[in-house]
Amino acid sequence: YSAQSNGLTNSESRNQKEALFFELADQSFEAGQTVVATFKANNFTEVLGYQFELLFEGNVIDYQSFKKGALVSLSEDNLGLTQVDKGKLRTSWDEATGVTLTNGQALFSIQFKAKKAGKLSEVLSLSSRFAPEVYSNIEEIYDLELNFNQQEVNTTAVELLQNQPNPFSQQTSIQFTLPSSQPATLTIY
Repeated sequence: YSAQSNGLTNSESRNQKEALFFELADQSFEAGQTVVATFKANNFTEVLGYQFELLFEGNVIDYQSFKKGALVSLSEDNLGLTQVDKGKLRTSWDEATGVTLTNGQALFSIQFKAKKAGKLSEVLSLSSRFAPEVYSNIEEIYDLELNFNQQEVNTTAVELLQNQPNPFSQQTSIQFTLPSSQPATLTIY
């Protein structure tokens, strides 16, 4: 008996290039605080999809929720949440045509609740077991890495962020930061 590899005769070559980064603002937090990790675009050009497994220190933070950003077809259905109790969250997203976003645009956010004090860059990482990759429209595969912006967050300022998606038709989300956990009112004219 012999086997023929017909499936490989017409296979496409895929080139693995340098890494593509998802940017996150690094932040310190205290027990009881809500911690929002916003994953932002960096060189997100003609992207067809991505996959990764996010590891988080479950003894420090608990997964709470997912929030959509600029990737309009991304939803909680794209998340694998069966192992969040073990500090693992998988996500895979794809689009039929390449998506290009401006640098700094929020792709999505994940909200955690802090069990004890920590720093985001010390409790989040990508697993190499579930290949963190980004696929482009020009048949290239990029390694995916997280880049934590080390700038300190101004804890005395109120910040209003761009609504997502923009433009929108029926609904939009507006994120903001406050110097501390407190009630807030947002008035839209």
